Amino acid sequence: NIATDFVQRAPADGYTLLINTISHNVNPLIQPDRIKYDPVKDFTPISMIAVLPQVIVVAGDSPYKTLSDLVKKAQSAPSAVSYGTAGVGGSAHLAAALLEQRSKTQMNHIPFKGNAPALTEVMSGRVDFMFYPMIGLTDFVTSGKIRILAATTAKRHPDYPQVPTTAELGFPGFEDYAQPIGFIAPAGLPAPIAAKLDAAVIAALNKPAMQARLKSLGADVQHRGPADYREWLIQDRARWAQLIKSANIKAE
Repeated sequence: NIATDFVQRAPADGYTLLINTISHNVNPLIQPDRIKYDPVKDFTPISMIAVLPQVIVVAGDSPYKTLSDLVKKAQSAPSAVSYGTAGVGGSAHLAAALLEQRSKTQMNHIPFKGNAPALTEVMSGRVDFMFYPMIGLTDFVTSGKIRILAATTAKRHPDYPQVPTTAELGFPGFEDYAQPIGFIAPAGLPAPIAAKLDAAVIAALNKPAMQARLKSLGADVQHRGPADYREWLIQDRARWAQLIKSANIKAE
């Protein structure tokens, strides 16, 4: 929020940019009394470079062998199933809230101070599941410490071809609620400067080493230019606004 405020007030000359994530659209929605910026009108979108898909993970010895097993248990009684997150309003919390809505269940949200402690509790079996970024899980899967039930990608991910997508399991649309990684500038940035910056982003993304590095960090490279990214941010804000309101998600 401090960085966003700084960039919002910076000169619109192309020399001060913000790398935005899901919080850019979500924070004003869950903290409307504190955060006043408009995520689109107060900024100039430049480029989206990637989205960060997630996977649904449980302990390796969890009784939930499939996502259907987990959902059926949650449907049997309110709060019968718990899920961990890195905090209220984060990508994992919002994804789980979406699962609750789509599955018509009420689960027990347990926020932690980061993904790592949440994953530790999932692996121990003290927390049933969590949505986790698609990075750094291979050793845990290979060793049997965790099991992946589903991926939020549109198609099966090449790193986990055996893992079904949420859409395959009866919950389509999770890929639309992905966390973006992009560049935005202060409002009023001249179009030629935005185009020049976007061209530099494209040049970087076309480098195999850059694509490999982003992939190694769990990112799905998806480029959108200034106009396309602006429209995507508008639609993304509407998606989150509907979910946050209907799920009654508020900042702590």
